[in-house]
Amino acid sequence: MLGAAGRGMGGRIDPGPPVEGNGYAQGGERTLPRTWRESLDLAAKSEFLAAALGPEFLKIFLAIKEQECARFAAEVSELDYAWYLRG
Repeated sequence: MLGAAGRGMGGRIDPGPPVEGNGYAQGGERTLPRTWRESLDLAAKSEFLAAALGPEFLKIFLAIKEQECARFAAEVSELDYAWYLRG
């Protein structure tokens, strides 16, 4: 967050207009990833993150997050139990 804020302020990047009212109810272009997997894929390709964190740290960070994502995906949720195992 600090790296992104520093880049934005240092480069005088326009953040765009403020969101007013319920931002979730407003339409518009989707700019953030929707899934953990999509986030990891984008982070791995990010030149900004490699520069801000350093390529070696980013590699280790992503390896940890990949493992967390895999463990999370392997969990059987309460909804899965309710729909498929208790049904």
